[in-house]
Amino acid sequence: MGYQQHRRLCPSLSPPTHSDESLGKHLPHRHIGKHQKHLGGRGNAGGIDHHRILFDKYHPGYFGKVGMRTRPKGVLPSDQPVVVKSKLISKIAEKKIKEAGGAVVLTA
Repeated sequence: MGYQQHRRLCPSLSPPTHSDESLGKHLPHRHIGKHQKHLGGRGNAGGIDHHRILFDKYHPGYFGKVGMRTRPKGVLPSDQPVVVKSKLISKIAEKKIKEAGGAVVLTA
């Protein structure tokens, strides 16, 4: 049974409130129902703001860091001299590099 026939058989229904309802709800650009595709965002979207309670409840520890970050300490090879390439360098920096056994190369 179509929408228009249903209206004719049940006159107690309220009149259509939108122009789309009189056309039998066959227009694709109008959502009258509640089902829409990605209301809260796709995937894990909103874990930090609008889905925070669910993430904290069901996935504790999902966000945040544990411990302290440490950088690996790089060691320069002792048998190779340090070569610094730079456009600008101060006299003090150049002096310190040369004292350490390195060289300064100015590039244009």
